[in-house]
Amino acid sequence: MRWIKLWVSDKPETMTFEQQGFWDRLLQLAGKCADEITPGKIGIAENCGYTIKQFSLLLNTDESTFRRLFTWLIDEKMIEVGVDDVVFICKWEHYQGEYLRKRDWR
Repeated sequence: MRWIKLWVSDKPETMTFEQQGFWDRLLQLAGKCADEITPGKIGIAENCGYTIKQFSLLLNTDESTFRRLFTWLIDEKMIEVGVDDVVFICKWEHYQGEYLRKRDWR
């Protein structure tokens, strides 16, 4: 079982329910991918990201909704996309830092 820490006070107060759900699901994917690639990154492998179609299937949403919400997160500077299409959660270490530091001795 993998865990991520959610900082609700750091989320923009203007997020809709749909945006919150999308953001939380991306955080979960980043946590799941952390064993395979660098923590805070979402991808198939270290230098191989998901396609829009693959992301849409993973998140159980249609491609147009995915594109709209994904673009919103980029505009809000909550995520960045590398040239290899790997998604990086901005400030991942800041948000997960205390948990990651304590995880090893729990």
